[in-house]
Amino acid sequence: MRVGRGTPYARNDPVSRARTPHPAPRTPHPAPRTPHPAPRTPHPAPRTPHPAPRTPHPAPRTPHPAPRTPHRMLPPSHAPRHLTSRDRTRPHRLRLVRRAVTSYAERVTRKTFADSAAIKQGPWTHRHIDANGSRFHVVEAGEGPLILLLHGFPEFWWAWRHQIPALADAGFRVVAVDLRGYGASDKPPRGYDAYTMAADVVGLVRALGEREATVVGHDLGGILGFAAAAFHPRQFRSLVVIGAAHPLRQRAALAVDPKGQMTASRHLFAFQMPRYEHKLTDWDARKVADLMYAWSGPGWRGSRDFQEYVRACRDVIQIPQAAFCALEAFRWPFRTAIGLAGRRFVKLLQRPTPVPTLQLHGALDSCVLPRTAQGSGRYVHGRYEWKLLDGIGHFPQQEAPETITKEIIRWAS
Repeated sequence: MRVGRGTPYARNDPVSRARTPHPAPRTPHPAPRTPHPAPRTPHPAPRTPHPAPRTPHPAPRTPHPAPRTPHRMLPPSHAPRHLTSRDRTRPHRLRLVRRAVTSYAERVTRKTFADSAAIKQGPWTHRHIDANGSRFHVVEAGEGPLILLLHGFPEFWWAWRHQIPALADAGFRVVAVDLRGYGASDKPPRGYDAYTMAADVVGLVRALGEREATVVGHDLGGILGFAAAAFHPRQFRSLVVIGAAHPLRQRAALAVDPKGQMTASRHLFAFQMPRYEHKLTDWDARKVADLMYAWSGPGWRGSRDFQEYVRACRDVIQIPQAAFCALEAFRWPFRTAIGLAGRRFVKLLQRPTPVPTLQLHGALDSCVLPRTAQGSGRYVHGRYEWKLLDGIGHFPQQEAPETITKEIIRWAS
């Protein structure tokens, strides 16, 4: 029986298995044909752009007007360090930034004054004398018994410009001095305690070749007059105190009159802050002008003489180191209030002075209240007079110069 390939015996038949060739391997599927890419569209020829019309020459720019002085000085903390794009898109913010930058530039570029700012020409002579280890600038006129004039804060010798010629014509030798640290006098870093500054007064009398003098002091000068008269009464012929209280009376009023003298003396507490002298001279010494405006009487406040004098004081307080030295005299009492030096100072001032004393005070004085100064007579053992000036503020020698001159002549004679 023939066994065919398709029969079931074919796969076991060795002959058939040997003859039958292996099937050809399957041809793998050919790779898919890559379609031809679409033909590239040639780039069209670039169009010739229409030439832009020629811009005519612009009109000449109008120059910017001069910047206006801002009506309100902004503090340096408001001065921006840079101008952002957000500020440029907001006109009202841009105006504020420009105003702040202008004000800050005025503050930074303020001019520095020299000792020559305290030199004012007039019917007097300027010179420097050495006393108590320092060099003092004095203004002198006339011949006769010596009258020594001591200014206050924040002034200089020019506070007595109305009294110098009048007292010289009355037959007195008048000397107005710049206190230690003020005006054209020396400005040492130390020596602003009451002992040293009182010794300055006595040293000036001796340096001028006199044994005694009539001392006239206003504000700080009046306090030094009280202290020097208690420490060295033999060098005083008489004492005139204007717009000041006895140091112990001032100290007691700060403790017992919080709504009165303590409120009026808030500037003294501000002076104790470190580096406050820079705030005093910032913005062209505006703080000085504010204090003098607040302390002066209404009759003198609006006069041309007031404006000229305040301008001179603002210039002089900006002399290098002048503001620091001026504040040191007010810092010493606070630093030594509970120390040994302070207790010794109080003990020496408790002794009544035998020097004849005239005390003149403005009824509208808002710096040293009249009720504070009125109790100073208890520390004077000699002849004492108290006189209240109606309608006058803290600067009687300038607000009522004729009245003050007459009172000085009467008391010195």
